[in-house]
Amino acid sequence: MEIKGEYWITDSGDIIFADGDVGDFNHEGYIIDSLASLIADEVDFPSKYGYEHIDPDKLIEFIYENELEDQIDPDSLKTLSGSLDARIFGIQKWNWKTVRGNYIETWAMSQNDLKTIASGLTDIIYEESQSDDDENEETEFYIYSHLTKQSKTFTLPQLKSGGITAAIQLPSQTDIGRKNDGWSKIAANQNRDIDIKNLHPYYQKRSFPLGDNVINFKTFMSITE
Repeated sequence: MEIKGEYWITDSGDIIFADGDVGDFNHEGYIIDSLASLIADEVDFPSKYGYEHIDPDKLIEFIYENELEDQIDPDSLKTLSGSLDARIFGIQKWNWKTVRGNYIETWAMSQNDLKTIASGLTDIIYEESQSDDDENEETEFYIYSHLTKQSKTFTLPQLKSGGITAAIQLPSQTDIGRKNDGWSKIAANQNRDIDIKNLHPYYQKRSFPLGDNVINFKTFMSITE
């Protein structure tokens, strides 16, 4: 399956439509709008400027006029003014993930990050196709980490497992030792049976202080002679 739209996946796995060609905001626009609302609350931005969609320029102007810039995280202020990539801000600071088709960008690629991506993709797949995610188990998704500058390919089941593939379980040294010891005992018993059969009938039911195989019997006889 090829995902058609563009989305944010939040750090909790929720999805936000972020296709600027169809909706109100693209990835960058959604971060700036959300950030403006958060900062407006921090600095008590007057209600006369409106709250539904706060104009970033008016908010910045208000901040500097009232010398409030020291109260705001510098990266947040840079993002609001457009000097810092809002998409990267959302990925790094909020740990959100961008989805563009089957290409996903994340800051880190930990097990939790991959599981969060899987949760969001499951909702996106159902929303776009009304199909269950188990119908798309072979679909590949390309994950890029801004932290490591590396990309990897995962299927949805692999993402759900946090990128962990079931390992082949090899026997431990203890198990191997027990198994070998068992075979040694079986071989020894087989040799014992053969030795006893080779003894004279008189000695087959007797026991000897050095053991009851032919070698030990001969040793015993040499000692007693």
